[in-house]
Amino acid sequence: MKSESRKSAKVPGHRLVPGLMCAFRSLVLELSKRGVLDAEEFATVLQQTAAAHRDAGDPNKLADAIHALSEHLQVSNVTDQGRKSDR
Repeated sequence: MKSESRKSAKVPGHRLVPGLMCAFRSLVLELSKRGVLDAEEFATVLQQTAAAHRDAGDPNKLADAIHALSEHLQVSNVTDQGRKSDR
């Protein structure tokens, strides 16, 4: 896959987080599709990590963000599996 050589546009900071979430989701789903990683199991691990942060007092306020990532993966995985069954 050859990409064009062009300068990247400056992305506003408020768009970086959703962009990173989409890229992360795509990576996890692709690894799951290739049998390298189980996306559902990974989402469960993220939920356990969020719970551990909450149990520790969540000093960096990351628990909600980690949990949101797990939910994003689960919704994406269900949608992706639905597309496969339609084929």
